[in-house]
Amino acid sequence: MKKLEELKIIDVVLFSLTIVTFVIGVDQVLRYKNYLEGLGNSYWIFSISLIFLMIYNLRKQKREEKEDTKTLDNPAKTSQKASSSPKKTVRRK
Repeated sequence: MKKLEELKIIDVVLFSLTIVTFVIGVDQVLRYKNYLEGLGNSYWIFSISLIFLMIYNLRKQKREEKEDTKTLDNPAKTSQKASSSPKKTVRRK
């Protein structure tokens, strides 16, 4: 799981807006007795929620690609981290 420090504030805001607009859309649908009419009237809210989600996923993919290129550019650091197990010392008499 990623640390909270790795998340950018804009990503948190985008994801929050996604959730908020989706909940508002569901609320608007449930206010109508005919759910299909409510879905038709709140379609634009769900569209905005979907746009926020797409922007969030796009930013997330770009960030992961950037991290992958950093590790590919410098494989020495990643191999040192993998092989940095504690060494055992042997005492000789």
